[in-house]
Formats: sequence, C-alpha cells, structure tokens
Amino acid sequence: MSSVRRKALVAHAVVVGVLTVGFVTYPVTPGDVDLGIAVFAMPLLALGLPWSLFYLYDPYLFDDLGRAAHYLIMSAPAVVNVLLHAGVVALRSDRDRTGSPVGG
Repeated sequence: MSSVRRKALVAHAVVVGVLTVGFVTYPVTPGDVDLGIAVFAMPLLALGLPWSLFYLYDPYLFDDLGRAAHYLIMSAPAVVNVLLHAGVVALRSDRDRTGSPVGG
C-alpha cells in the first residue's frame, strides 16, 4: 500500500509543479487581459483548497499587490497541500513500519 501512496504523492507533486512552472513562466503583456493564464491558475487554485478559498471568495482583495504577490498567493496553497500530502505519506509509512502512529 505504501507504494500506492508514494505514487499518488509523486503524481500530485508533478501536476502541481508543472502547473506552477507554467503559471509563473506564462508570458503576460502588461495592461492586457490574458485568459490563457487561467489555464494554469484555476487548477492551481483548485489544488490549493481549502487554503486558496480566501482568494476564490474575493479575488479583488489583492488588486493593489504586485504580480509576484499574485503568483505567490495563487500557487503557494497548492504547494502547501503537496507538503501536507508528503507529511501524511511519511506518517502513514512510519506507522505501517512500526505499528505505532508516533514511530515508537
């Protein structure tokens, strides 16, 4: 079962990594509305739930922030979920190995 968890973690990390790299490197012309970036942004926000809910609730709250802050706000929750997923996999594999949830 541990290999299934690790494969799911790797798949989760690869999807978030590809979307994050695509989102950050997508060329955007200043002052122009570019809907192509939504191809990367919307899945990242969905993969970042529940941490990205504040952005989905009121995206105009962050209008006065710079582009880098927008990139961070939109991609960081998905990365946090990958890190939490890795923590759960590590705890579960440790429990499977020792029989105890704390590793004792």
